[in-house]
Amino acid sequence: MELSKLLQGKMVFLDTAPLIYFIEKSSRYLDTVKPVIALIDSQQAKGMTSTITHVGGFGSSFARREQKTG
Repeated sequence: MELSKLLQGKMVFLDTAPLIYFIEKSSRYLDTVKPVIALIDSQQAKGMTSTITHVGGFGSSFARREQKTG
């Protein structure tokens, strides 16, 4: 059975790595991650991540942006 069909209507926890794979368009993992993100984006599943993922995965992006503008 397809992963997106298994996850439909469920709460999906995403760790840092899959989000980074999606954002960076990883050629190795994008085909696996993209349907899960699309399912969450279309509200056919609910996505959840941790505060650590937000800080660890995206904190450096904000820090780089701050350095450029500051």
